[in-house]
Amino acid sequence: MDRCLVIYRYGRWCIISITLRILSYLIFFVSVSTFITAQNHFRIKADFTIKETLSSGEMRLTTGVVSYDKEINKLIYRIEFPEASTVIIQDSVLTSIAADGTSTKSVNYQDNRFSIFAMCLQGKLGDFGLKAMNFSLTDVEKENELVISSYQPPKLLDKFMGEVVISHKKKRLNGVIFFHPDGTLKGKQFFRDYQQIGHLLFPSKMIQVVTKEEQEFYKVTEFSNIVVNEEGANEFYDLSINN
Repeated sequence: MDRCLVIYRYGRWCIISITLRILSYLIFFVSVSTFITAQNHFRIKADFTIKETLSSGEMRLTTGVVSYDKEINKLIYRIEFPEASTVIIQDSVLTSIAADGTSTKSVNYQDNRFSIFAMCLQGKLGDFGLKAMNFSLTDVEKENELVISSYQPPKLLDKFMGEVVISHKKKRLNGVIFFHPDGTLKGKQFFRDYQQIGHLLFPSKMIQVVTKEEQEFYKVTEFSNIVVNEEGANEFYDLSINN
């Protein structure tokens, strides 16, 4: 009788323990789901300023607002200076709309999914999207504060691209160096002044250096008033030519 009572009590205690454990798991998974939802960065917009040196030696200044929506893979530049215009890039089409509403279309050779906006939203900026393009990691070394990684392009691209070297500083992408297939320098890109917007880290300054005929041409892009996951305003992120 006593043994039955002990077994009964033990069995009841087990049921209560399992129930509490199931509840704790449910709370954990709900919390994780909520956290993952909060991490689902799907759109971004920012004011931008671009300063670049031209082959003529002149400087060019461009300002405006850029927006990108990951779900529709649409990148839009609303240029305010030096002349009002809009550039819409989606899939393989680049549409330019002048201030008077006239538009022209051309082929887009750059995939929006590998733009800085898409890579940041997808959390792929760390390796500059190289893994997604099937680049192979060939070497990793440490130099002072920098961790330097070398990548080789896949066979499909090795006729157009050479080695790509990326550096990290404090676990953030610091710079990317591109080489031609023959090993000569093609260009460099640096990422500075990271800003924390919610759970998203975004470099508010990019420095691009293109090498042509042993000359270096600089393009500095700065972002401000960065907004992530703006609710509503769907027409702003999905602007069509008729709008």
